[in-house]
Amino acid sequence: MVFPSPTDASKPVDTAFVRFKHWYRLLSVAGLRSLKLHALRHTYASLLLQDGESLAYVKEQMGHSSIQVTVDVYGHFIPGKNRGAVERLASATSWPAVRPDFDATMTVAADVQGRPVNMRQIGAPGRLGMLGTTV
Repeated sequence: MVFPSPTDASKPVDTAFVRFKHWYRLLSVAGLRSLKLHALRHTYASLLLQDGESLAYVKEQMGHSSIQVTVDVYGHFIPGKNRGAVERLASATSWPAVRPDFDATMTVAADVQGRPVNMRQIGAPGRLGMLGTTV
């Protein structure tokens, strides 16, 4: 056993004893906020995953029965796990590149009779343009 009982070495230490006699005192002396001892387990696992360790290794360290348990509990700590999906979405929704010499205000539209009209002559949307129609 890693933590045998102080009164009987064949039994594990009482968790309440460790928590109240040692853990909370240690946090107080260190000037840290109160934190459950079990939170260290989660911190350890999340730091391993963020550092690039394999799920199989973290599963073994945590003593989980299956890798699915590890993924369910700590999967959100795996860096870049959604990067491929995000990149596919970004490429599907991105606008084509616009030429730097392209001026959208200079595009040509057609008037009612189909004659080309410079967009600067028409004016802003909602105003009356040179043709006397609402744009």
